[in-house]
Amino acid sequence: MNQKVRKKVHVVPHTHYDAEVFLSREETFERGFHNIERALRMLAGHGDFTFVLDQVCYVQPYLARYPEKRAEVMGYVKEGRLVLEGALYAMPDMNLPGGESFIRQVIRGREYFQAAMGVDARCAWTLDSFGYHPQVPQILAGCGFDWNIIQRGTAPDAPADFLWQGIDGTRLYVHCMPLGYTVLAGAPTNIHEFRSFVDNRLAVLERDCEQPSLLALAGADITPPEAYLPAMMKEYNAMQDDYELVFSTPQKYFDEIMEYGLLPAIAGDFNGVFHGCYSARIAVKQRNRRLETELLDGEKVDAIASLDRDRPSVARELNDAWEPVLFNQFHDIICGSHVDSVYESTLERFDFSEELAQSAMRRGLQSMADETDTGGPGISVIVWNTLGHARSDPVETAFSFTGRDCFEVEVRNADGVPVPSDLISAERDDDGSILRARVLFIARDVPSFGYETYRIIPLPAGSPPGGAAPTDIRTSVPLNLRDDLDAGFIENGKVKVSFDLWRGVITSMIEKTGAWDAVSPASRRGNTIVREQDFGNFWQYNGPCKGDLFHPPMEGGVSRGLYPLPSETTNGASFSHLSDGDGTIRTGKASAEFSIDHPWGNGFFATRVRLYAGLPRVEVTTTLVNEEERVRYRAAFPSSINHGTITHEIPFGAIQRPEGEYPAQTWMDLGEADGSRGIALLNQGLPGNNVAQGVLLLSLLKCTALKEGYGESGGFKLGVATEQGYEKGVKHELRYAYLPHAGDWRQARIWEQGHGFNTPLIAVKTTAHAGALPPRRSWIAASDPRVVLSAVRRGKKGIVVRVYEAAGDDVKDARISLAFPCRAVEETNLVEDDGSPLVADATGFAVTLGAFQIRTFQIVP
Repeated sequence: MNQKVRKKVHVVPHTHYDAEVFLSREETFERGFHNIERALRMLAGHGDFTFVLDQVCYVQPYLARYPEKRAEVMGYVKEGRLVLEGALYAMPDMNLPGGESFIRQVIRGREYFQAAMGVDARCAWTLDSFGYHPQVPQILAGCGFDWNIIQRGTAPDAPADFLWQGIDGTRLYVHCMPLGYTVLAGAPTNIHEFRSFVDNRLAVLERDCEQPSLLALAGADITPPEAYLPAMMKEYNAMQDDYELVFSTPQKYFDEIMEYGLLPAIAGDFNGVFHGCYSARIAVKQRNRRLETELLDGEKVDAIASLDRDRPSVARELNDAWEPVLFNQFHDIICGSHVDSVYESTLERFDFSEELAQSAMRRGLQSMADETDTGGPGISVIVWNTLGHARSDPVETAFSFTGRDCFEVEVRNADGVPVPSDLISAERDDDGSILRARVLFIARDVPSFGYETYRIIPLPAGSPPGGAAPTDIRTSVPLNLRDDLDAGFIENGKVKVSFDLWRGVITSMIEKTGAWDAVSPASRRGNTIVREQDFGNFWQYNGPCKGDLFHPPMEGGVSRGLYPLPSETTNGASFSHLSDGDGTIRTGKASAEFSIDHPWGNGFFATRVRLYAGLPRVEVTTTLVNEEERVRYRAAFPSSINHGTITHEIPFGAIQRPEGEYPAQTWMDLGEADGSRGIALLNQGLPGNNVAQGVLLLSLLKCTALKEGYGESGGFKLGVATEQGYEKGVKHELRYAYLPHAGDWRQARIWEQGHGFNTPLIAVKTTAHAGALPPRRSWIAASDPRVVLSAVRRGKKGIVVRVYEAAGDDVKDARISLAFPCRAVEETNLVEDDGSPLVADATGFAVTLGAFQIRTFQIVP
């Protein structure tokens, strides 16, 4: 055999741990633990064998259940043959959870890997996630990772090894596996077929890998290492001189690649594949968004409460509440691609987290309410704003008055000024006095990351609803008596919305600053709901999941993810506006709303469109009860902007995208190319955002399943039914909002609108009493609106504050103001390591930020 330099092939045995997909969590443990045992046997029997484990949600339970194996495991870890990668609690989806959730994944993962295992994982190892947004490089680098291994989202002609440049300029080394993580999995057990199998696969790797070495992962979904692989590799190496197969680790491959010189830099968005995952089992996405918000709010309240040692800490409860949420963010769970029993377990875990989070929040807020000066007449309500900018938003709370002197109520702010309010419901005695009621009021300019005290004041008989508070609400039925049978409107000082009262659609939406109509004049069908046939599965629309779908699907150079709005004559399409109902309009001081409901096919449809006094967003709650199989529902808004600029929020930033469906965080914006005006679409846990041919589209509900069977690979038996995916008879309430605006999305500060829509003001009732805390206070504020307060939490030395720049601009002279003593400030990375001191004074510190830059500070009070 001729002597020549062989190409080294780094063979990395592993098992991809699917935390809970086809089997229950406990059943998956059993399979996973078996695989670890088999790997330990092979490590003991072959001195050059290596194996990769990932995800703390799998490794930690194994060692907890089998502590007698710790010494053996740690021995191989120290030898560098048993490798712990990822440092994540669970391998999450990278698009649907918020950026703060990913950081919590790493904090939890690193705490265990470093403290219990002595391992500082440098490879992020998100090898099975379903797409990647372009803030990933900065997030991973800030979490202490040097590189990542992925398999999806890049262009078909992209090299396997490259530097991914994020939107802030951060570059991170990425290896995108041309054949995924199963290159040598399932290889034949005789050398003749083994050689052909390996030769063919390595030829594909060479096509995309420009470096002198190749990386070949050997493993599949929850499968044990293949015992014959060492012998087959040895025979293969002896019978040819092109390749040398060696057991290796990700770090060894990375170190070798770095020696070869500079890699090409690629900037871009690695989305989207598996579009169906944006709306499959939509309740999981909705619950995840709500729990993320509640947990982040809880952390903020706990951080402020920690300033007084006498206040109770709820940090442990919040830590326990995070665990089920992080587990549910595993990519096959949050994406909805799992069997029915897993779906039920997922919702139960959310229930557990929600109970813990809300209990912790109540304790933390009540402890501070007890110390707040709430003296004055009426019922005291402390309104908390956990966002980092002053804001006006609706608040709803229940109340009860003793006696017979309350017939209406007036709500006043801390200065005694009345604000718009409406009784949403009231239980009255025979004389009309209120026994119990719920009131909705508009809290104006609640301080940045702070609170203001409001009072519910009883009014005598004969008083006008809402008392003396002024309002800019106006409707076509001011006395709640319908005049025009066909059309109506609701409006405030910002926007006027007109409706077809029979068809239930928005016929006009006038943004008053620029006096322009956001609804397309060619199609007066704003906020119609379309039901379409969908013969796909949880991953795809109208097609099967292709296991080899690594790249965004294209057809003739155009994305197949456009999904334009079908016409009313399209076969299989049905529209809500084609079924007449009887719409009504309600008028109030704090809000006005249009509502309609009617049967739709065998199911049910209702929508409520609401405006609040002084607020620009048009909020929608659409209720659907589906009774069909293989369909999906989308909200459609034909706009008057035909060829505009499309911007989507991603974790810690925003990017411009082409037409088509992509995962957005809390908002999407369609703006005129000249930046003169635009319309934003805000969502609450509805990530499938799309603009096609000037129509804003939002995927609401995907009603497909796999009742014929699920799971042919990875050692799972065929025939696990998933009929719940059809969503038959399930009531879904889906919340989103339209926001027409002057200027572009930056000038309109759409990030504030999206975050406000998803982070309600929190009302805490308390008794009237004196206190050390004033009736109104801001604990933390940024001087520049482009600086977003992303997180506030208890840290190792004090309070951790994280901010990021939201508009894609450089911020050179912002200040973070603090309403508590500040002895020192250190800047840390995203997981709160490596602190370096900053100049600060007793009331805050200056901060500069590059475009979309994330910075984290530890404040020592």
